[in-house]
Amino acid sequence: MTEIPSTLKDATLLKVVYGNYLAPRALMDVVQARRDEARERIVELEELAQTLEGKDDEFYSMLAVDLGIERNYAVVRWADQTLRKLQRRQRERRGASTAGAHSDADAERRR
Repeated sequence: MTEIPSTLKDATLLKVVYGNYLAPRALMDVVQARRDEARERIVELEELAQTLEGKDDEFYSMLAVDLGIERNYAVVRWADQTLRKLQRRQRERRGASTAGAHSDADAERRR
């Protein structure tokens, strides 16, 4: 049996992949919640890093903490970019539906 990579087991990623089945606001809420979790984790890991800093016997632990911090910063960047893209898409779709409504109204007036 092929093992599914852990990155594909992330609930947020699954919700994003199937985002077309969610209301736009619901998907944005999912992304915002994931960003908030990552920000909280950064604070926790940075506090841990302060307690480990300079301790020679914690050198390798610090490497792992550094990875956790970087991963969470990446999640925050991804979430910010994703939210901007979702908002832009929502505006464009609203604009397209409004333009379509105007076209329908114009057609009715011409009849």
